[in-house]
Amino acid sequence: MFRAPMKEMMDVLEARKVELDTKLAAVPEDEPIILQPALAEVFGAKIKALASSLDDEDTKAEAAELLRSLVTEVRLHPDEEATDGHTI
Repeated sequence: MFRAPMKEMMDVLEARKVELDTKLAAVPEDEPIILQPALAEVFGAKIKALASSLDDEDTKAEAAELLRSLVTEVRLHPDEEATDGHTI
């Protein structure tokens, strides 16, 4: 059933799997996650673009609908110290 090229490819893939498993085992478990340095600027720019889309009458309805599609649930929790008496 197996042919020589298929067996050779399986051997190459098995060797690659062993190599990747070895590299993965060498990574410390508590290594911190490093975020992209410009993440805050990129996120800020996207929020500004969203705000502009929500302010523009030509794109307001579509932008609002897209934003609504991202939200599946809003939970309000009683909080006597919060401005409106609850937190989201």
